[in-house]
Parts: sequence; structure tokens; C-alpha cells
Amino acid sequence: MTDKAPALAYVSILLLGAAMGGVIYLGTREGPSTPPGTGPAGATGATAGTPGAPTGSPSSGAGASLTFVASADLTPHEQAILERVNEARANPAVLVPTWQKQLADERAAKRVPCDEPDSMLESLRAYKPMQPLAANQQLTDAARAHAKDEVARKFWGHVNPDGVGSNQRIVAAGYPLPIGKGIGGFTYSDKKDAVNTESIFMTQGRDEIPASAWPDAVDSLIIDACVPSRGHRDHVLGVSGTSPLEPEIGVGTASGPRQHHVVLETATRLDGNFYVLGVVYRDADKNGRYDAGEGVANVQIDARAAGVTTKSGPGGGFALPVKDGTTGELATGGGAVKPFAVKGANVKVDFVVP
Repeated sequence: MTDKAPALAYVSILLLGAAMGGVIYLGTREGPSTPPGTGPAGATGATAGTPGAPTGSPSSGAGASLTFVASADLTPHEQAILERVNEARANPAVLVPTWQKQLADERAAKRVPCDEPDSMLESLRAYKPMQPLAANQQLTDAARAHAKDEVARKFWGHVNPDGVGSNQRIVAAGYPLPIGKGIGGFTYSDKKDAVNTESIFMTQGRDEIPASAWPDAVDSLIIDACVPSRGHRDHVLGVSGTSPLEPEIGVGTASGPRQHHVVLETATRLDGNFYVLGVVYRDADKNGRYDAGEGVANVQIDARAAGVTTKSGPGGGFALPVKDGTTGELATGGGAVKPFAVKGANVKVDFVVP
């Protein structure tokens, strides 16, 4: 537990986006990695970071009051990005054909500026399911701030013009990153420019992109064309450095003149909590999945077995902290009830409303 993961370097890699369009830049993550699908989070289910501190003391029981825990305020397209992250983590192998088609389309259009073989995605068939991530407000604040800073100061990279990396930005946003503590054989670096937590994406060339295209950033990061380390892929899918043990995520986006930025921050506070998380949505297009704009906000979600309650955020997402071994039911203010059981990993429970 004494090895220290170095700050993750970044380089500008160019490729052309699919539905997003324009030139895409991926911040390359480099550093120690663990074999795909290893670590205690390698079970199905979902992990959510505590979006905010509980108010009051939690209690449980049929007649007991519940502690309110605010869910992160992800926008509809930020929630759509998170849903794509969690879909990919739930079963990477099943999505390989989708990613292969995207890579083939990019190659046919001569939009991949390097010689990437068809086999570059084959290793994803061996990636095991990892717990989904839950939105955390502080991580989201840090991700948004960095995306907006890139637009405002016209730079792109993990380290800002002041020499500050993502680790310190997360701490400045109020997240209790356990810098210096051993995590799965690695530690979060305390260096000013350390980047152990972040993947970034930028596309240029279009003034606007459709809401449905924002999740394409996740696919581009997982394909990771022209990035030899495949560092984004391993970060998003939870198999490199500290990421196998990270249950929380921040999603931040920002747009400027003919450019759009996505920043993903993942971390753990090492507090022993797991999370029941999900999204409340109205399946308007009847495709059986969440799409940007379908989220239903302000729906009350109770987990009485854990003594906590929340309301869904602007994009419909929610997350509730629970202890390992907790079994119970999630109940909405509208009367819908679904069971959950937390066994060493976060659990994802979605509600589709009429």
C-alpha cells in the first residue's frame, strides 16, 4: 500500500466525433493499472458517492423520520452521460460491437489520425462488470468548474494554466479526497499538478450538438483511439489505478464558441458507505432506456431500511448512502416500490413513471 500513482500525463489526440461531430481531443491518462475487472467493486450493482452531507441523524423503522440527503444536480445531458458510463460498466463486452462499428465508421471516413487495428477493441471482451457510479455534488462542481475554465481561458488539459491538477481541484471543491492513504495499492498524489481522478473530452467544429449526442463522449473515451495507454478506457470502466475502488463521480460540461467539453471526476472518500442510486424517468420514446430530457425531477425517494430520503435531481438522478449488508425497499412519493440489497457494491435501481 505504499506505491504512489504518478500524476497522469496528457497529450492532445485528434479524431473526429460521430454524432457530436468535429474534432475530438482526449486527455490521455497514463499511470499504473490493474487487470480488467479486478478489485472488490467488480460485481454488478451500482456505487454512488454521497452527493451531500446528511442533515440530522438518520433513523429507521416504519414510523421513524428520515434523514434527507440531497442528490447531485446533474442536468439532463450530464445525467445522460452518467447513464452511458454506468451502462458501459455494467457489461462492457456486450457493447463491443457498438464500439467496433463506431471505430469502423471513423476509419472509413479517414477520421482516425493513426493506424488503429480492428483488434484494438478486442481486449474489452475480457473486461468484467464493475459497480455503477453515483453522482456526487462536490465532484460535479469540480468537473464543471474545470470545463468552464477551459472555455474561459482557452486551454485544454488536465492541468490548468496555474499548474493545478484535478486532485487539488477536487479538494478545493470540498470533497474529502483521502490524499496519502493507501487505496488498492496506490495513493492519491498530493502534488500540485497531480491527476489521478480525471478523464476529459473536447469536440470542436459545431456551434450546437443535439442532447442525444452528449453520451457519445463516453464511447469516444472508451474506444480511446490513438491513445496507446488506453487510459481513458480503463478509467471510465474502473480498472486502472485507484478507479476500481472509486464509487463516486462528478460530471461536468461546458460549451464555448464551436466547442463542447466533458469532464469526468471519480473518487472515493473511504467512509465505508455504499449507495443505492438510479434515475427516475418517463420513457417518452418507448426505447426502454433513459434519454436526455426524459428525467423527472423532485420525485421523493425513501430508503427506510437505511433511514434516508432524497429527491431526484434536474436530470432525474438520485443517490442514497447505505451501509454494506442493507436490505430493504426504495419507495417513491408516488407509491412505486422496488427492493434493493447492498452486498459489497453500489446498487442501481431505476424508476420508469407513466
